Amino acid sequence: MGVSVSEGWQTQYVFYQSLLGIGCKVVGRSGSEVYMRCGDKLVGLTLDLLFSEDEDLMKQIRELGEKEEKRLTGGVPYVMFKFDSIYIEVYGAEPIEVMKLTQGPIFVELPAEGIRQSIPLEEPVDLYLNRVELKIEQQESSFCIWLEPRGATESPIDLIEACYDFEEGARPRRYIVVSAYDDVYNLADKEVERSILGALNGKSPVIDELLSQAESLIYEPFRRLVIYALY
Repeated sequence: MGVSVSEGWQTQYVFYQSLLGIGCKVVGRSGSEVYMRCGDKLVGLTLDLLFSEDEDLMKQIRELGEKEEKRLTGGVPYVMFKFDSIYIEVYGAEPIEVMKLTQGPIFVELPAEGIRQSIPLEEPVDLYLNRVELKIEQQESSFCIWLEPRGATESPIDLIEACYDFEEGARPRRYIVVSAYDDVYNLADKEVERSILGALNGKSPVIDELLSQAESLIYEPFRRLVIYALY
C-alpha cells in the first residue's frame, strides 16, 4: 500500500485516532514526534505530515523540553515500525545489555572505497540494545538491530547496526555497519562479526518478547488503517 504526501497526513491521522481509540493518552511532543502512554507502554508517533496539514493540532500538544524527553524515554530500547508514512516507536521497560566488545582494534572499511582500516578500542565497550527496526515497503523490507555503547569512558563507536535486507526476487542480505564519530563504515572484522551475531542470538528471547509486546499494542491501529485504506 503506497500513499502520496497528500494521503500521508490522512494515514497518520487515522493511526493517531486509532491509538486514542484504544485508550492511549498524549503526554507531549518533541517536534513532530508525539509521545503517548498506552497502558504501561510509552509510544512515540511521528505526525510530520499531519502537523503540516493541521497546525492547530500541533499547537494543542505541549512541547517537551530536552531533559523532560530524556526522562520520559529513560534510555530503554524500543521497537520502531516504518510503514509508508507511519513511523511508530514502542518503548521497552528497562535497559538490555547485549555484550562487551573487548579491547583492541576493530577492522572496518568505507563502503565506497573498500579501504580497510581500524578503530582502536583502548578499553572494553559495553553494548546495549538501542532499538529494533522493521521497515516494510512494497518491493523490499528490512530488519535491523541497533546497539549503542554505554559506560564511564567515551567510546570511539557511536552505534552498531546489524541488518537483514529482504528484496523481492533476491536472497536476503546481511550486513553490519559501524558508526564512529568521524564516519560510517562497513564492519570488516569476522571475529567481531561472529561475536556480535552470537550475542544477538543469545538475546533473541528478550528481543522476541520486546517485538511481541510492541506488535500486540499496534495490532488494532494497523487493522483500522487497513480498513481505512480499503474503504
